[in-house]
Amino acid sequence: MDKPLLLSQARAEVGLKTPSSEARTLIWNRVQSSTAGIRNGYSPLAGAREAHRADARGVALSGGWRGGKSLYSGMEGLAWIPYAQLIWLIAVDYDTTRQEFTYLAEGAISTGLALPQNVHIPMNRYQPCTLRAINGCIVETRTLSDFRKALTAKPPDLIIVCEPGLIDNLTQVMELLWGRVSEKRGCIILAGTSDESSEEWYQIWEGWNHASPEGGKSFSIATWDNAYRFPKGQEEREFKIYEEKYGHDALMAHYGGIPSVPSNLILKGYWSHEVNVDSSIEFDKSKPIEIAIDPGYDSHYVVEAIQWEYNSPRIWMVDEVAERGLTHDEVRALCEARPWWRYVTGGVIDPYAGENHPFGSIMPVYYWEPVRLRLDYRPRVPTTIQSLKEALADGKDGPRMGVSDRCIRFIYEAARWRKDGMNPSKKKCDALKATGYWLVDHFGQERALGVHDEEDNVVIGGGPSDFEMV
Repeated sequence: MDKPLLLSQARAEVGLKTPSSEARTLIWNRVQSSTAGIRNGYSPLAGAREAHRADARGVALSGGWRGGKSLYSGMEGLAWIPYAQLIWLIAVDYDTTRQEFTYLAEGAISTGLALPQNVHIPMNRYQPCTLRAINGCIVETRTLSDFRKALTAKPPDLIIVCEPGLIDNLTQVMELLWGRVSEKRGCIILAGTSDESSEEWYQIWEGWNHASPEGGKSFSIATWDNAYRFPKGQEEREFKIYEEKYGHDALMAHYGGIPSVPSNLILKGYWSHEVNVDSSIEFDKSKPIEIAIDPGYDSHYVVEAIQWEYNSPRIWMVDEVAERGLTHDEVRALCEARPWWRYVTGGVIDPYAGENHPFGSIMPVYYWEPVRLRLDYRPRVPTTIQSLKEALADGKDGPRMGVSDRCIRFIYEAARWRKDGMNPSKKKCDALKATGYWLVDHFGQERALGVHDEEDNVVIGGGPSDFEMV
């Protein structure tokens, strides 16, 4: 493998420049930011200082709680403005980019690199922000809701990925981003909190700790790097108590800025975005369709639309409605607007979930009549997990269940559902629970009755199984 060029070398070959340490310092000395509490210039903390100095095409920065990774991203983007025509800040949604953009924009105005009237930060946190600098450089936020369509237009000089641990299918997203910066020999920065570590984010951060084809470099910002707030550093009593109670790994993941291997993922080894998600899946009115519901209010109210064939073990999750803060009637109205609604013949619903919904009956099944929803029992948690593993595992003929890329909440949860101690967490599992209830209900009553006590006896793919079609 050829040694990758430094960022400055690669851009120099195409007649472009990068900010030097001296140029950064000149800009940062004049920065003022009310949001960041900066009055007399930006002075980076130890971990951020090393990341700013990296002359690399890729930089992965993991930060502890309140470690300053957003400020790092904003100030690095600010230093690039005189040397760039286009800068992107991207994330799963616009809100996740807002803090970084605010730091950058306030810095640009205070240093004279942008005029206030050329900065647009909407009141709605879920709308894009834009900035036009005095040299014509455009800074804009982008969302990854549909990254293949969103990440187009002119080639950027710099891409800052905010909270990469929240991004599903990060590997594919990175493949696309490298293509976008190739023309300008640009730089990709990934900056996120270490406790939001997905498996793919950890692999990138760990991989860039060593030699890599991209020439990436990894860095960490520990919370205790902030000597102003924590003058004793890691020896502060706060950190000692936390480590004693939760362990060293938890301390380093939450405060030390070191992503931990997500070994406690429930579906680790069974869920893969590349294997399980199929963008070609569409509703087929020739196949039966049912819905799986887990009502929620503060958590997500989830409705999964699932199809199958009577003469085949295959299952297709074709669509999803997943919302927060809505009543039963409002969620039903969203479902009624979908093309598959009038073909629904039945489904399942968590018989106890209505207790967690502040509006309406504790038996939300009544809000879905005349759809026949089955709610005779709630399967045991190990049984629900077992059913999901069997449906998602990749066998010689592929996984039994394919998931449409429209099922965003299911995809998000499948990559992140973790154990909380010895037991599965009750968070980030609404769509998974609904689907698991349907799988248990639809296949094999012996499993629903608890015949199988072992969770690990998993039959993969579409091969023989002790699930029998009901």
